Amino acid sequence: MNTGDSTSMRRLWCWLVLAPLTVGASLALLTYGGWVGIYSGYYGLPSEAWRVKEAAPKAEFYGWVLIGLSVTATIITTVLIPRPKSETLPRVCDIGIEI
Repeated sequence: MNTGDSTSMRRLWCWLVLAPLTVGASLALLTYGGWVGIYSGYYGLPSEAWRVKEAAPKAEFYGWVLIGLSVTATIITTVLIPRPKSETLPRVCDIGIEI
């Protein structure tokens, strides 16, 4: 297998895996923001206590969904994106900087 094919397959996997995770995290962020807005807007109003009771667990759920999708996307990104290899730039340990 030549490197051109492996690079294009790696890019394809990046798009197929990261695009749905990013879209899902974006939707979770918008939904979380909506429920937090409802919670904070009606908090302290006795006549709207039922909305606060409904909004609190939903906001918490979508907050955890957002965190989970973001962490998963970050881990997959670090695995799928290759490290840059440069012949001209020295590695950090070869620079010789002393503190």
